[in-house]
Amino acid sequence: MNPGRRLNMTLMQLRRLGRERSQELLTLAVLWLLLPLVSLVLMLALADVLFKMTAVWRWLALGGIVASLIAVVAWLVRFSRHRLSLQALAVLVEKAQPTADNHIINAVQFYEQGNVQADFIERLLEEPGVRLEQIEARQLYPARSRQWLKRAYPVALLLWLIPFLCAPAGMATSLARIFLPFAGIRPHSRTVIVEVTPGDLSVKRGQEVEIVAQLAGDIPSKATLQLEDETEPPVTLEMASGENASFSAKTSALYATTRYRVLAGDASSEWHRLRIAPVPGLVRWEAAVAPPPHTGRKNYLVKHDQEVMEVMPGSTMIFAGLATMRLASIAILQGDKEIAVKELNSKEFSVKANLVSDAPVSIKLLSAEEVEAVQPVPLT
Repeated sequence: MNPGRRLNMTLMQLRRLGRERSQELLTLAVLWLLLPLVSLVLMLALADVLFKMTAVWRWLALGGIVASLIAVVAWLVRFSRHRLSLQALAVLVEKAQPTADNHIINAVQFYEQGNVQADFIERLLEEPGVRLEQIEARQLYPARSRQWLKRAYPVALLLWLIPFLCAPAGMATSLARIFLPFAGIRPHSRTVIVEVTPGDLSVKRGQEVEIVAQLAGDIPSKATLQLEDETEPPVTLEMASGENASFSAKTSALYATTRYRVLAGDASSEWHRLRIAPVPGLVRWEAAVAPPPHTGRKNYLVKHDQEVMEVMPGSTMIFAGLATMRLASIAILQGDKEIAVKELNSKEFSVKANLVSDAPVSIKLLSAEEVEAVQPVPLT
């Protein structure tokens, strides 16, 4: 059925109202769904300001924000694809304009049925006295959503303004820490811990370590060093004040892996680790021995698992084997005298030495972590 002029205009206006209603509802939905997201970000930022969240918690917070945002976008895409039929739009128009007296909905129904003459539909549309071009899309949905939105956003803005006015730098830093958890941004503080040395370090068993903290900003009158290990209760040491806003303290002898941090003013450094480095040792070794020429003896090989390991003074020896860890160097000692040394960067080694006396032979190993060990070998 070819629609008449009035019916054609009515259908055009209904489609316009449908499009505009969908656009306005989608805008309202976006604004309403932004409120919980904005509130979530505000609560996370306040939590970081108050409790200085660790990197794990900040990664979880960012993941929650991203997941919420994806859920919101998915729901909005689905919502945007929903369209009302012409009949449903006609019903909404009739509710907004009761004077239409069901004429518009009847005209649309007759048109869609296709078995009613166009002249009858045209006469039906003459009676309502409703001008659809004067109806706005906002009349086709409840006004409460707009009214509540006008109240909610000023409240949300006020809730954001209060912490930003009280602690602008702290809030800005916390937002950056939440959205960039991989950047290693420290919590905001008036006192700034610029550097803590030596940071993470491998140390020898029983070694003492001096910790130095360089400060900036509001310099406090004192700073403390916190130490924790697996075997002893936590220890707090007062740090001595030095030049150029620095503080220092020395640990006691360390016998277990220890973590430490510096507390100064309202700032705290990251935790650093002092790891007890393992002592290097020998897995296996062998010595290729060339006796002095005047003895007339042939060259021979001595291995670590032999019972008799005789080596004459004046012999030339190539000492080779495998260490328990990567070595920086190896040295052969006779008594207290170093008779050969070789720099390395591996577990395997080979070093040549001339045995100058009958003093006992030992091997000095220096690991890549600069831990030294002296191991005697039973060469007599």
